[in-house]
Formats: sequence, C-alpha cells, structure tokens
Amino acid sequence: SESSPIGQQRACRYYIRPSPHPKRVRHGGPRDCLPASMKVVFPYIAQTHQIPHSLPIAAELAMQRPDWDIRLVCSSDDQERVVRRLVALYPQARLPVERFRSTAFIGWLQRRLGSGIPEKSLTLIRNRRLFAEADAVVVPERTSLILRKLWLPKLRMIWTNHGAPGRAVTYADDLIEFAYVLLAGERQAARMREQGTLREGRYHTGTYAKFDLV
Repeated sequence: SESSPIGQQRACRYYIRPSPHPKRVRHGGPRDCLPASMKVVFPYIAQTHQIPHSLPIAAELAMQRPDWDIRLVCSSDDQERVVRRLVALYPQARLPVERFRSTAFIGWLQRRLGSGIPEKSLTLIRNRRLFAEADAVVVPERTSLILRKLWLPKLRMIWTNHGAPGRAVTYADDLIEFAYVLLAGERQAARMREQGTLREGRYHTGTYAKFDLV
C-alpha cells in the first residue's frame, strides 16, 4: 500500500539521490536504480510528539536498504528516550541513535547572539558538518529549512508533514523550499498546488507515518 511505511520509504528512496552519483546498483525498474551507499539523517530538534511522524520511515528505509547509513539524531534526553523506545519496535532495523554536538557551546552562542535565535536553529548551525556529509535529511518540521542557508549543495530536504492537514502551518509558503514532501492526501496536495507551494513531481500522497507506527 502506498500509505504504508513501505510505500513511504519508497517515495523517499526514489527522490534521495546524491550528485554527483556514486556507483549505482539496480533493483528493478529505472526508478530503483539507486546508489550503493547513502547517508540519510533524521534529526529531532522539536517536541517529542513529532518523532513518530518520521521515525517509521527511517525504520523501513533501514530494513529495506541495510547498505544505507540511516541515522537518528536527537537534541535532548526526552527525545532520545522516545526515539529509543520506538526503535525497539523495529528489531530488524539497524538504526544508530546519536546526539547533536556540544549543547554547552550552543548555550554560549545563544547568550552571545541574543535570545532571538531559537536554540533548535543554533543546534542545526552548530552541527553543519553532520549535514554536509549527508545526502538527505528527512524532517517533520520546517525549522530545518535553515540548513538551506548553510551552503550544503548536495543535501536533499524531505518534509514528512505532521499534525492535521487543515492547520494553517501545513500550508506555509516556505514548504516549496523542500526538495520533496510527503502529504496526507490529494486534498492537501490540491490546496498546496492552488497556493503555489507544491512542485509537480516532487510530492507523494497517502502518507501519515504516525498512524503506521508498528
């Protein structure tokens, strides 16, 4: 089913392609002609309730493509506890759980630059090297779009959506900045298309990963 986690990971897998392309291996049709090695980061920088909106996709990718480097990266103890509890539901998935670097430095930087810059944005900036080494980042929030300002030319940004599709935040203008978006249904896609925040060929409908959590 296209709305299952496997359908979601296929949608992600189709678009996650680095440039320049490394050696490729073929798994079927032309859409499955994929690199033998990929690094995909699933960062968690916001509330814990957002975690189930992308973690099932990470688990399916890890099981379907064990040759890929799939990483879950947390910024707090609460996030790490939730992530580890959910990862335990997928014993066949090889999913390293990591922490972002140097939270003490981020606190110092925030004091120097002022409180107007959210800590989660500073966390992303501080960990630029992690994202520079990745081929794609998969997120349920929009704060991570700050990565587009850090000169990471090969990084593909994929948005998984979270929350009810009727909320205003679901139709924010900056969604068009994502390379690929996973949407709940055609109605959501139609509204985004109407307001000019959806690019044809860069989205997949029938996706709401939280409901497909094991």
